[in-house]
Amino acid sequence: MKLLQLPCDTRQIAPRLVIHETKALARRNGNPTIVVRRAPVVALTVRERTAPAPIPQLPPPQTYAAERADGFVSRLFGASLNGGSAIEIELPFGTPRFTNAATLRQLLGGKPGDRLLRNTQNGTWEICEDSLRVDLLDQHVQFRVGPVAVYS
Repeated sequence: MKLLQLPCDTRQIAPRLVIHETKALARRNGNPTIVVRRAPVVALTVRERTAPAPIPQLPPPQTYAAERADGFVSRLFGASLNGGSAIEIELPFGTPRFTNAATLRQLLGGKPGDRLLRNTQNGTWEICEDSLRVDLLDQHVQFRVGPVAVYS
C-alpha cells in the first residue's frame, strides 16, 4: 500500500488529498479531517484561481437633437411653424443606427397624433411617413415634432 500525496498550491482553495487505494482522506495543514463519505476517487480536477477580468468600458451615451413645432403645413400657403424649444434626448443603449420615423417620434416624446416633419434641401418642411427610414447619425437632417395641422 503506497500513499500518493498530491501537492497543494497556496493559491488553491481545495485541501490536499491523500489517495489510499480507492478511499480519499482530506488533510489540511497536515491534520487529517473526518471523511464524510467514502467513495472511489475517479478523477481529480483542480481549478486554478485566475485574476478577475476587468469590466469593459461602455461607449459614451449618444444624444439626438430636434425641435418642437406647432403651426400648420399647407400645399398652397407653405408652412407656418412656430419656433419651438429644442429637444435633446439620450438614446437608449443598443439603439440601432437606422430606425423608422414612428420610433423617432416616440423617442422625442411625441404623441400618436403629433407629426414628425423633416426639412428638405429646398427649405420646405415635409411630413414623414411612419415607415420612413431615419439615420440617427446624419447631423445634416433636421426634424421637428409636435401638433401640426395639415391643410391640403
